[in-house]
Amino acid sequence: MNNDKKPKSEADKKRFYIGLYTCAGIMIAIAGIISAANLKSINNSAKKSEIQTKQQSELTDLKPVNNSKDESFKEKETQIKQNNTAETKENTENTKIESKTETTENKPIKQPETEPETTTNNSKTFSLFDESKEMSWPVNGQIVMDYSVETAIFDKTLEQYRTNDSICISAQAGTDVKAAAEGVVENIFEDNENGKSVVINHGNGWMTTYSQLENNLMVELGQVVGEGEVIGKVGKPTNYSVMLGDHLDFKITKNDASTDPKLVLAQYDE
Repeated sequence: MNNDKKPKSEADKKRFYIGLYTCAGIMIAIAGIISAANLKSINNSAKKSEIQTKQQSELTDLKPVNNSKDESFKEKETQIKQNNTAETKENTENTKIESKTETTENKPIKQPETEPETTTNNSKTFSLFDESKEMSWPVNGQIVMDYSVETAIFDKTLEQYRTNDSICISAQAGTDVKAAAEGVVENIFEDNENGKSVVINHGNGWMTTYSQLENNLMVELGQVVGEGEVIGKVGKPTNYSVMLGDHLDFKITKNDASTDPKLVLAQYDE
């Protein structure tokens, strides 16, 4: 009976001490972990404080330098602005001077309407046309399509109503076409609507245009022609005016605005 209890008591003691040592070891480990964590926190705080102190010190040291740079930059910027302003003003003045000079040089000299003659490239002269004069008819014939820019009139060829800034004078193909007044041949062109055309400049803004001509003209660009001088012949009408028969399309403009030829041509009869 006594022999059974003794081993049991020794076993209990052994387990007790083992548990005690184990608990002690755990406590020591926990204490070590807590101590290490506290030490790390202290080190982090110290390092953070050191970094903040260093940053403040650097900012304090750099502040005067930055202010100096800012002041220097501002002074330089102000100087650049002043230089740019002066340069811009100078360029503006130069531009004004150049523009004024160019305008003066390129400004056309207006010739008085009372001036009797003007000189052309081939050294010939002609009398300038004005409102006190009349133009002669380029061909003799009936008007088969009248001038009308404010009211549309019926076009037999196009079969529609339209405005017309010229007059169409009936004349057989091959009929001589004469200059309505003295002037210089300013343009010669050809298109599908008007066929061959000649433009004569009579001075003072007056121009006459002769269309539906034969290809073989009797004048050239820049040539001075007298009133009644033959410039070409009536040709066959284009497809845009074929229903009018053979005719001359005659147009008068003053300062690029069309004018009713009947108001300028001499002795017009219906």
